[in-house]
Amino acid sequence: MGRHIIGPLFVEEPLNPRKYLNLITDHLSQVPVQARRNLWYQHVGCLAHKAPITTDYLHGLFHNNW
Repeated sequence: MGRHIIGPLFVEEPLNPRKYLNLITDHLSQVPVQARRNLWYQHVGCLAHKAPITTDYLHGLFHNNW
């Protein structure tokens, strides 16, 4: 954010959509709403990242900025 990078975040166990959603919810909910409007969220294309539960959450939080 601004001049800072948030992360990276590492997960020790196998990642599934629910665990991934919990991970990003915990970390992204701490970012103020005004800052999220100008924030771009980037992730790689593993299956947990593409799950509807994840994409619905990200779209609601960032609209098209992910």
